Amino acid sequence: MTAHRTTDALIQELAGTRVPPPMSVVTVIWGMGLASFVPVALFWVIFGLRSDLGSALVQFPVMAKSLLPLCLAILATGLAFTSGRPGRQVSFWPLALPAVAGLTLVGLRLAEGPDGIFSEVVGRSALACVTSILGMSALPVWIAIRLFRQSAPTRPAVTGGLLGLAVGAAVAAGYALHCTEDSPLFFMTWYVLAILGVAGGGALSGRRLLRW
Repeated sequence: MTAHRTTDALIQELAGTRVPPPMSVVTVIWGMGLASFVPVALFWVIFGLRSDLGSALVQFPVMAKSLLPLCLAILATGLAFTSGRPGRQVSFWPLALPAVAGLTLVGLRLAEGPDGIFSEVVGRSALACVTSILGMSALPVWIAIRLFRQSAPTRPAVTGGLLGLAVGAAVAAGYALHCTEDSPLFFMTWYVLAILGVAGGGALSGRRLLRW
């Protein structure tokens, strides 16, 4: 009899529980975009854009340095929304598109010959590149995951990793407007490592903060 009353009370409690509002895609996109833009804008104010940005952007590797991570950010954001819905299958192959494009640029550079390869990979600002992207991405990733708390991912680490990938790539696209290291060997090494580092942090945070 007690168990029956307890069950009825539980049913009544669940029925009276206020259903949380569904996640607003527009709000989340605006929130993620603003959270990613603010630290990049502050970075530009403090450290500046590259002095030859206008003339440099007509060069394809320089354009690709921002466009490829920007495309990756857009794709990863879309996949994060998909993974935040229960029962939805996530196809990760779209993420390969900017990667293939970047690797194609690397292949074209390697085809020019071995001269200068090591110096282009190492560059002059590898540490500054990685630490800047990681540092500027930390708060936006946390905000993005908090915005996704109203979603219902069945694999929270995957969703968090995709959010980290999106934020890290967006920040890298902004950082590229400051960076003067234009070799694909450089940005396909250090940008990628930094973005993957942000994605890893997002996965760890998502596993803890996005689970049911």
